[in-house]
Amino acid sequence: MLMTSAVSRTPGLLRLALPLSVLALLGIAGCGDSDSTEASPDLPEGQVRDSAGVSILEFPASDGRMAGPQWDVDADLRIGVESGDPELEFGQIAGITVHPDGRIIVLDAQASRIRVFSPEGELVHAFGRAGQGPGELSLGAAGLFMDSEEALLVPDMMNQRLSRFSLDGESLGSTPLDFTLGIPLLWMAEPDGRVLFQLRTLDMMAMTTGGGPGDVEDLILARHPDGSGLDTLAVMPSGETFGMGSSGIPEIRFFAPELVWTVLDGGTLVTSTNDRFSLEFRSEDGELRRIVRRPGSGPEVTEGQRRAFRDAIMDAWSEAGVPDEMMGMMSEAIGFHSHWPTLAALFPGPDGTVWIQSVDPERVLGEADQLDFTDPAALTF
Repeated sequence: MLMTSAVSRTPGLLRLALPLSVLALLGIAGCGDSDSTEASPDLPEGQVRDSAGVSILEFPASDGRMAGPQWDVDADLRIGVESGDPELEFGQIAGITVHPDGRIIVLDAQASRIRVFSPEGELVHAFGRAGQGPGELSLGAAGLFMDSEEALLVPDMMNQRLSRFSLDGESLGSTPLDFTLGIPLLWMAEPDGRVLFQLRTLDMMAMTTGGGPGDVEDLILARHPDGSGLDTLAVMPSGETFGMGSSGIPEIRFFAPELVWTVLDGGTLVTSTNDRFSLEFRSEDGELRRIVRRPGSGPEVTEGQRRAFRDAIMDAWSEAGVPDEMMGMMSEAIGFHSHWPTLAALFPGPDGTVWIQSVDPERVLGEADQLDFTDPAALTF
């Protein structure tokens, strides 16, 4: 079965590929007994101690770079065309899942279509259309998952619901999403069909007065496919990438601390913030069981790297038709954290392990500090 950790999105084409940057396999069991912690041979020897029933594994300090093999793109399968059959052109890929028999199911949010392909990449059938009615999808479709009954789950932000489909395209109903609780940011699903999502709570007073990141929280919530139950598994500091300045103008701060998380096959929730190496392992009901950490931070962001990102963003805005009189104000809203992220993403690995993706600035920008958005390295870090 084809396994993929990242998707390179090129207009008209779907490429399944291994992620770029550095990936290290952290061989630590999910949430077993506190004495069963086992570190991977690739990692330095750490010290284990216990704190109120939570095992803590601490590794020596490092320069923030992960030990492990370097991975390059290896295209196992290529699906789609640059132009021609509309069912083979992709606009905005919002989710991919793989059936146990190898069929590849792709959600194209721009087309409001779900397409099913054979293991060899041949189109089997497609279904879905734009709209707000039963079985219809919006541009806000934000993911595609398969539950334990092999039904497809689609979080649809603009329609404010979690929609469910059979593999044949039949609508199996939907569950409303309550946006008064906050904004869902990232979705994942467990094999048993439970859906986990990251919710950013809203403090409208803080947003209008320029409040800091401490005014909001990020929650990891769990919901059953039938809509019953909404359990809080973790409460984390809110991300700092987006905010409101003192003048009321939105601000974006690249490389700022953000929550990263994943869920393992056995239901273990793994969380961290991307500015540090400190993984927290929680049981299926959210109880903290283990912490794995190591001092250190990502590489410092240089002035040349800041300039490269700013120039690339300004060029993109100009091509999108942003008026010249607004470009200066929007440029002032761009800021940068002092260091690159220590962790870029977490993925479930085999046998209860966690794959950790880190950032290699040299592979993203190159020696000349030139950012190329067509380069997969710039898309997958």
